[in-house]
Amino acid sequence: MMTLSDEIVKRKLLVDGDGGGDDKRLVLLQKYVIDWCNETSDNETESGMKYQKLLSLLCNIEYQAEKTWLVREMATREQNRYEKLHQEIGEQIEVAKTHIEECNLELIKAKQIRKNKQEYDVWAKNVMEHPDREQTTRELERENERRKDMAQTQAALELKLDQRKKQFAVLLTAIQDLQEELEDEFMDKENGEDIVIDAC
Repeated sequence: MMTLSDEIVKRKLLVDGDGGGDDKRLVLLQKYVIDWCNETSDNETESGMKYQKLLSLLCNIEYQAEKTWLVREMATREQNRYEKLHQEIGEQIEVAKTHIEECNLELIKAKQIRKNKQEYDVWAKNVMEHPDREQTTRELERENERRKDMAQTQAALELKLDQRKKQFAVLLTAIQDLQEELEDEFMDKENGEDIVIDAC
């Protein structure tokens, strides 16, 4: 079980840590002062040495106190500087957010403008690919003339085709007539041969 003195030592260690040991120095200074005040010896050398030790320890304690105070001041200044820097960074972040929002709006507008330009270029290209009215009229006239020529050519070809059909029909009729005559002649020959065989 932890006693009260152990608790005090523990707190001192937690507060002092691996620091300069100010509490130890103060206790030691107190001890040196009490020893020096209670000095009954007439030996000035020994008394002088204790006095010098006392002064040395006091200087050391003052030095450590000044150092601690300077470190504290420096930490306070750094803390204030960091707080100011944090505030400035926060303000810059807000300004940057506003700037980013403005840039996003400008980007959206730029994208729309670019899209419109691309559509305009496509329409312009389509328009440029088509001829103007005069050229279209001339081409239509040429096309109409060509159609007339093709209609005349088609009529002439149909006329020739009708003539060919008639000639083919005549030829086909003549072939059929010739085939019938050949069949009749062949039948007559076969009948004549049968008669000759019977006579024998």
